[in-house]
Amino acid sequence: MTSVDAGGRLADRSPLQLLGWKPRLPIRTTVTNDVVVIVPCPGQTEHVSSQGRIRLSSSTRRILGVAEGDRLFVVAAVDDDTLTIYPMWLLDSIVMEFDRHASGRGQS
Repeated sequence: MTSVDAGGRLADRSPLQLLGWKPRLPIRTTVTNDVVVIVPCPGQTEHVSSQGRIRLSSSTRRILGVAEGDRLFVVAAVDDDTLTIYPMWLLDSIVMEFDRHASGRGQS
Protein backbone atom coordinates (compact mmCIF):
# COMPACT_ATOMS: atom_id res chain seq x y z
CA MET A 1 0.00 0.00 0.00
CA THR A 2 1.22 3.44 -0.84
CA SER A 3 -0.14 6.90 -1.39
CA VAL A 4 0.25 9.14 -4.42
CA ASP A 5 1.27 12.79 -4.17
CA ALA A 6 0.06 15.78 -6.21
CA GLY A 7 2.77 15.12 -8.83
CA GLY A 8 1.82 11.47 -9.22
CA ARG A 9 4.80 10.06 -7.29
CA LEU A 10 4.28 6.89 -5.30
CA ALA A 11 5.47 7.34 -1.71
CA ASP A 12 6.77 3.81 -1.11
CA ARG A 13 9.96 2.79 -2.92
CA SER A 14 10.21 -0.70 -1.39
CA PRO A 15 8.49 -2.50 -4.32
CA LEU A 16 11.12 -1.03 -6.67
CA GLN A 17 13.89 -2.08 -4.32
CA LEU A 18 12.44 -5.59 -4.16
CA LEU A 19 12.51 -5.76 -7.96
CA GLY A 20 16.04 -4.33 -8.03
CA TRP A 21 14.94 -1.39 -10.20
CA LYS A 22 17.47 1.44 -10.07
CA PRO A 23 17.01 5.17 -10.72
CA ARG A 24 16.76 6.05 -14.42
CA LEU A 25 15.66 2.54 -15.44
CA PRO A 26 13.60 2.93 -18.64
CA ILE A 27 10.06 1.64 -18.13
CA ARG A 28 6.81 1.19 -20.03
CA THR A 29 3.49 1.89 -18.33
CA THR A 30 0.26 0.32 -19.58
CA VAL A 31 -3.23 0.85 -18.19
CA THR A 32 -5.71 -1.96 -18.84
CA ASN A 33 -9.04 -2.48 -17.08
CA ASP A 34 -8.17 0.22 -14.50
CA VAL A 35 -4.94 -1.56 -13.53
CA VAL A 36 -1.46 -0.14 -14.16
CA VAL A 37 1.29 -2.52 -15.28
CA ILE A 38 4.87 -1.25 -15.38
CA VAL A 39 7.78 -3.19 -16.87
CA PRO A 40 11.39 -2.34 -17.68
CA CYS A 41 11.67 -1.47 -21.35
CA PRO A 42 14.95 -0.32 -22.91
CA GLY A 43 14.66 2.64 -25.22
CA GLN A 44 11.65 4.22 -23.48
CA THR A 45 11.73 7.87 -22.45
CA GLU A 46 9.70 7.15 -19.30
CA HIS A 47 11.91 6.01 -16.43
CA VAL A 48 12.25 5.50 -12.69
CA SER A 49 13.08 8.91 -11.23
CA SER A 50 16.57 9.86 -10.10
CA GLN A 51 15.24 9.47 -6.52
CA GLY A 52 14.15 5.90 -7.28
CA ARG A 53 10.42 6.62 -7.48
CA ILE A 54 7.65 5.80 -9.92
CA ARG A 55 5.55 8.71 -11.17
CA LEU A 56 2.11 8.13 -12.63
CA SER A 57 1.28 10.60 -15.38
CA SER A 58 -1.72 12.91 -15.00
CA SER A 59 -3.53 10.98 -17.75
CA THR A 60 -2.94 7.68 -15.90
CA ARG A 61 -4.18 9.21 -12.63
CA ARG A 62 -7.25 10.52 -14.45
CA ILE A 63 -8.01 7.07 -15.96
CA LEU A 64 -7.65 5.47 -12.52
CA GLY A 65 -9.66 8.18 -10.81
CA VAL A 66 -6.97 8.79 -8.19
CA ALA A 67 -5.95 12.09 -6.64
CA GLU A 68 -3.34 13.34 -4.21
CA GLY A 69 -3.38 11.31 -0.99
CA ASP A 70 -5.28 8.36 -2.45
CA ARG A 71 -3.95 4.92 -1.55
CA LEU A 72 -2.87 2.35 -4.13
CA PHE A 73 -2.17 -1.37 -3.79
CA VAL A 74 1.20 -2.11 -5.40
CA VAL A 75 2.32 -5.64 -6.29
CA ALA A 76 5.95 -6.38 -7.18
CA ALA A 77 6.18 -9.66 -9.14
CA VAL A 78 9.86 -10.54 -8.91
CA ASP A 79 9.61 -13.57 -11.23
CA ASP A 80 8.02 -11.43 -13.98
CA ASP A 81 9.98 -8.22 -13.22
CA THR A 82 6.63 -6.42 -13.19
CA LEU A 83 5.02 -3.78 -11.01
CA THR A 84 1.20 -3.82 -10.92
CA ILE A 85 -0.81 -1.01 -9.34
CA TYR A 86 -4.45 -1.28 -8.29
CA PRO A 87 -6.56 1.69 -7.16
CA MET A 88 -8.36 1.05 -3.88
CA TRP A 89 -11.80 1.64 -5.40
CA LEU A 90 -11.18 -1.33 -7.72
CA LEU A 91 -10.14 -3.61 -4.84
CA ASP A 92 -13.19 -2.47 -2.86
CA SER A 93 -15.40 -3.37 -5.81
CA ILE A 94 -13.78 -6.80 -6.20
CA VAL A 95 -14.12 -7.60 -2.50
CA MET A 96 -17.72 -6.43 -2.38
CA GLU A 97 -18.60 -8.57 -5.41
CA PHE A 98 -16.88 -11.59 -3.88
CA ASP A 99 -18.68 -11.05 -0.58
CA ARG A 100 -22.02 -10.70 -2.37
CA HIS A 101 -21.51 -14.05 -4.12
CA ALA A 102 -19.98 -15.79 -1.09
CA SER A 103 -22.95 -14.84 1.08
CA GLY A 104 -25.43 -16.07 -1.50
CA ARG A 105 -26.86 -12.62 -2.24
CA GLY A 106 -25.55 -12.77 -5.82
CA GLN A 107 -27.35 -15.96 -6.77
CA SER A 108 -30.54 -16.00 -8.82
